[in-house]
Amino acid sequence: MIKQIIDFGGIAFIQRYQPIESRVSQLQKLSKEVSKVERLGFAISSEECKDYNFISKILSYGIKIILIDTALGHNEICINAVKNLRSIVDNRIHIMTGNVSSYEAYKDLMDAGADSVRVGIGGGAACTTLITTGHGVPVLSSIIDIFKQIKDDEINGIISDGGIKDTGDIVKALGAGASAVMMGSMFAGHRECDSK
Repeated sequence: MIKQIIDFGGIAFIQRYQPIESRVSQLQKLSKEVSKVERLGFAISSEECKDYNFISKILSYGIKIILIDTALGHNEICINAVKNLRSIVDNRIHIMTGNVSSYEAYKDLMDAGADSVRVGIGGGAACTTLITTGHGVPVLSSIIDIFKQIKDDEINGIISDGGIKDTGDIVKALGAGASAVMMGSMFAGHRECDSK
């Protein structure tokens, strides 16, 4: 699935919910097989942001996009993780993080050194945040709220994340101000997916 997404012009990530050895092995294999390695992202935890050797290793395979993958990004742990990672990598490496639902949270992460922030809490098909914590904000509302507060001289790093059920949802997210859309469930069930 990662190869297919990249071949069709998207960005695909090696997800972090697997042992480090499996992720690195997958990275080694994919860095030789994908058509554009710069469209291959690598997801890490906030704790892994501190590991200089680990970050250096994944960058040695040509990775240009690192996702600090957290369910809720507006806290000191995530903000410090972005700062730690930015101190290790230069501006040629794109740092994505999240998730947030307010402009204040978005701005704090962008100011910490992120290039893009995933917007949306509780909207994804696999997301348990709303059920577990009782906190969730409609993704489209969050995008609109954040986009209208981004100043003209600021980068629009809004990544719509969650709730994409059909192509119309993609158009709505982009129309509301998102720069990109993150999708998961729309790709589930295809023959290219992992069968596990």
